[in-house]
Amino acid sequence: ISGTYPPNPLGFYDLSGNMIEWVNDWWAEDYYRHSPEHNPTGPSKGTKKVMRGGMFLESPRGSNVYTRQESDELGEAYRAIGFRCVLNQATPLTK
Repeated sequence: ISGTYPPNPLGFYDLSGNMIEWVNDWWAEDYYRHSPEHNPTGPSKGTKKVMRGGMFLESPRGSNVYTRQESDELGEAYRAIGFRCVLNQATPLTK
């Protein structure tokens, strides 16, 4: 159930544990050794994508928001891989 637990310090709910998220970044094993400190977006091209986070089938250690692993193109449905839609906006939302 969404919102069962309190939000994190940034006000986000349920960021880990439901599924691994397939993200837009291209995979590079050593990318963070050479990336910008703020908003690293991944290499400009590649052959594999990045999956982030953990899923309910993982251990608590493997089910966290900073887990990062490589993924081939998604070619089949799998109940523990998904994606998160994100909207960049210039001004913060107000409640």
